[in-house]
Amino acid sequence: MSPKPVSPQPAPILPWARASKASTCSFATGQARCAGGIQILQSRLCFKFGEDVDDESGLPHAAHIMATAAIVIDAQREGTLIDDRAHTPGLPAEMKRVAELKKRWPKAA
Repeated sequence: MSPKPVSPQPAPILPWARASKASTCSFATGQARCAGGIQILQSRLCFKFGEDVDDESGLPHAAHIMATAAIVIDAQREGTLIDDRAHTPGLPAEMKRVAELKKRWPKAA
């Protein structure tokens, strides 16, 4: 399934672009790695559990999430994305199956 098209207009994130961790992208080569998804997850978990600002950069975790996602989307659109994800055949289908099973679980009181 192809992703829905993304606006060709860049997101207004330039001031936050350097907020993404160095391993996500190389401004020198113009390439980005899918591994940025791990950084998004790390920032998302810190944010979820009450931490607003990244200790290392001093920037909001939301800025890291936004900048990293925008860089990955832009690189994908430009054809410069290095796909270094760990591909696990069948995992998406299995996750959907488990989600369907969970719908039948009794609701907690």
